[in-house]
Amino acid sequence: MIFLLYSLSANSNQDLSPSLNTKLLEIYSNLLLDLEACINDEGLEDKDRLKTACNADNLHPFQNILFQTQYKHISFYLSGFEYPEPAITVKQHNYPTSMHAKSRNGVVVIVFSIDKEGKTFNHKVFSSTFTYTKRERGSECQDEFCQEALRAALALRYKPATYLGSPIVLDGIKVIYRFVLDENKVFTSRGGAVELNKVNKLIDKGKLQKAKEKSLEKIDDYHYMNLQLAKIFFLEKDYLQAQKYAYDFLYDNWSFIEGGQNKFRLLGLSILTESCFKQNKYKEIIDNYELIQDFNLQKEYKNDLAQVNMFLGLSYLFEGDLIKGIEHLLIAKRSTENIKVIEIIDLYLSEADKAI
Repeated sequence: MIFLLYSLSANSNQDLSPSLNTKLLEIYSNLLLDLEACINDEGLEDKDRLKTACNADNLHPFQNILFQTQYKHISFYLSGFEYPEPAITVKQHNYPTSMHAKSRNGVVVIVFSIDKEGKTFNHKVFSSTFTYTKRERGSECQDEFCQEALRAALALRYKPATYLGSPIVLDGIKVIYRFVLDENKVFTSRGGAVELNKVNKLIDKGKLQKAKEKSLEKIDDYHYMNLQLAKIFFLEKDYLQAQKYAYDFLYDNWSFIEGGQNKFRLLGLSILTESCFKQNKYKEIIDNYELIQDFNLQKEYKNDLAQVNMFLGLSYLFEGDLIKGIEHLLIAKRSTENIKVIEIIDLYLSEADKAI
């Protein structure tokens, strides 16, 4: 296990102080030894170690912190196992053509197994950003995005995983499918577009009370008005109301949202996160981890998420979870060139170093 640790190249030195980097490597090494001891206590040997019930979740943040990868399969932590190389057979997934799908962008994550010949089986939807109510990971998803991702995943073929050079069956493999249309356009009726533009013009002119009245008047007709109200209340520094309307926009009645693109969801997520932070509601920020993580999986949005990840990281720190706090502060730091944000992150990383 120690050999595994030092055979990896920790490439976070430019992000962490030498002191904090050394401390985190030591913690990671000890956690690897704890996992090995736990598996030994189970009596599992050789290939059967993949069946362990021992928890490796506490190791996952170190992949982002030390190695800048989100690779989280249990075989990564166990010596003797070789994970499959990138798929040798891939079928392109297509954007669904139904009218229902036309204003939707997001990702679907499929989980499956690979047999000894490299064929995939036991495909399931692990998560989908197209189901915007909070639901349990792995629960059934029948929409056209999930079905298209499943269709593409069924065609995947790999060189098999191996243990000490011999092919093995490997479970719990994940692949991400991204579905993207024009995310800068608001898909809505002509009347809806007119009303949204009216509110935007009032906000731009600083006529927030009139913008608020217009948004409330039309909110039952156009769900997007929840985001408008979130913006208005945030500008008025009424963070409780900004939080409420941002949450409603992100999680309630998704099928009626006219502005379905990620640009608008990112704005709602930013307002929700910062509004909670300004009220010291750190646990409520952490409650939105799954939605934040869904966007983190989409690399094209990492710059837009820098401050969201910073607030999430600080929330973890303030709630006493130093490792996850450091993880998300580093995700933020690596995705921004904003000097002020970087200075804030470095300040708190220094405090975390003292606390460990």
